[in-house]
Amino acid sequence: MFFEVAKLTKFFGGLAAVYRLDLAIRKGEIHGLIGPNGSGKTTFFNLITGFLKPDSGSIYFKDKDITGLKPHKVCESGVVRTFQLVRPFSKITAVENVMVGRIYGRNPALDLSKAREESKAILDYVGLGEKGGIVAGNLTLPDRSLYLFRVQTSHDLIQQQQMGACCQGPGKFKPLTIREGKVSCDNVPFFSKSDIVQNRF
Repeated sequence: MFFEVAKLTKFFGGLAAVYRLDLAIRKGEIHGLIGPNGSGKTTFFNLITGFLKPDSGSIYFKDKDITGLKPHKVCESGVVRTFQLVRPFSKITAVENVMVGRIYGRNPALDLSKAREESKAILDYVGLGEKGGIVAGNLTLPDRSLYLFRVQTSHDLIQQQQMGACCQGPGKFKPLTIREGKVSCDNVPFFSKSDIVQNRF
């Protein structure tokens, strides 16, 4: 299995934020998590990326146990995250923002022209190709929050096709419309009271 959690559990005092959670994702699948405030979504992401240690359960990425590793070690293994706070470099263009990650990522591009070429391809992939020359501070909030910052921090993994969300062509994805933009998902687990109660869509 590409990514899997088994019986993942985290308590805060007497409150079970995540309780005996099971989830399996095959390579090439995209899963979107939905649920009300306090249902455990953020705690789940903090657990799988090493920002919190689980009380019990296991986390596997490409059959490697990454349970309890520190965040930088989880990142080195190939699991990355972004945060809700959107902070691109506002005075450089969208494509230059992506280039920052391509130059300083764990597999940096060998020269600037190669970095620019790959960064343009990534922006095309997420639907921002026509806005690559726009200064990031002038992009709309939906553009920044849904695409730019996420791509900036993780696109070196996309190039290696190690990221489950980017292993298929976009035409194969199932669309799910939420808030400001469109996100493509194969499955949408629904969190409720620290557990997944069903898959939607």
